[in-house]
Amino acid sequence: MSRISIQPGTVLDSTAALNRVSLTMSNAAYVISAVKSGVDGQIQARRGIGGRLSQASRAASNLNTMLNELSDFVKQSVNRYVKTDQSISRKAQYVGLLTGSSVSDVSIHAYSLLLGDRRPYIAARNALLLYAANALNSGKRLKLAKDLGLKFVRNADGSISVRMTKANITSNQDYIRYRNMMSEALGGTAKWNREFLTRLAKEGVPIYDPERGYYRSNANKLSNTRFGDLNRYVESVQDSRGQVMRSATRAAFIDNLKVWESFTGWKDASAMTRVGKGIGAAGVGLTVFDNVVDNFYVQQTGEWRAEPGKVKEFVVDTAVDVGTAAGSAAAGAVVGSFFLPPAGTVVGAAAGAGINFVLNTKMIGDPPQSVVDVTKNAANAAVDKIGDAADSVKKKLDKIFW
Repeated sequence: MSRISIQPGTVLDSTAALNRVSLTMSNAAYVISAVKSGVDGQIQARRGIGGRLSQASRAASNLNTMLNELSDFVKQSVNRYVKTDQSISRKAQYVGLLTGSSVSDVSIHAYSLLLGDRRPYIAARNALLLYAANALNSGKRLKLAKDLGLKFVRNADGSISVRMTKANITSNQDYIRYRNMMSEALGGTAKWNREFLTRLAKEGVPIYDPERGYYRSNANKLSNTRFGDLNRYVESVQDSRGQVMRSATRAAFIDNLKVWESFTGWKDASAMTRVGKGIGAAGVGLTVFDNVVDNFYVQQTGEWRAEPGKVKEFVVDTAVDVGTAAGSAAAGAVVGSFFLPPAGTVVGAAAGAGINFVLNTKMIGDPPQSVVDVTKNAANAAVDKIGDAADSVKKKLDKIFW
């Protein structure tokens, strides 16, 4: 069977010769143009000498353009060939592994190939999980129960009030129902009296006025609850926009660094919060698994190797991934802080997910890397330098004391 063998390096070397010829033609066009400029106009008019010189200069310039286009074509063709060859090689590895391998081996190898490509849907998966973990947490959305929600309203005079969006209290039976829902969702019992809940359901209750300050009785009921986002918002309504943005950013960053909270507190969590926790746990688990496969699985042999250097890289890579997710959520919180809850927290979660997607998308350099990839490389290099410095100090101390 016929075989095509292309040496990309050799082909790319040929472009250097094309570039040299192109430079020669460019110089020729310039020289011819300069000669024409130095010839007297009357002489140029004889036998069309001026026109011929102009034609020769244009021909040299056109040839230079064609040579540049040919050089670019060769480079692009080689790059496409290399990418296609690499893709075929990966698929060949995968097909070869199918014979005599377990389902587990094939699955791990396929996942490793996927990580090697770092295709966009890996970044999309991470972003969607980050969004869902934040947006589906009932504490963040302030969507406290099926028929209960809180909406903050900024009035024309700058005052802020809060009301229940779905409640309709017209009887004692209605009141008992919503009192129990508020108590279950936010905690407390006595503070949810009928007068307060009826007003909260109808026209809403004021919590802050720029001239008189807090309506402290109303504000206290809503700032001492089970949900940190609600408490923080009520206590920060008097703050400036900059203070609100800093507070939201700090809270989002810290909350998303507490990855262990996705695995705890399930007993007292609401149904929606449990969904958010489950997705958060899945995101953490997949992040760890990505880095385990990336650092310890050898595609060529299908073996697992836990070398000391790889253990260090695994720890650093995982820390960067977790920190990036927290930073993305914090950046999204800045966007969300421009909106009143619950819309603000949902908008912030969406913005954070978008930022996370961009940071994980390969678009820097050749071969392309993501911002997260570049950060991991820099972080690992920094850790290596710290380790080298520590070894150097240890060796000097050994010489002194031993």
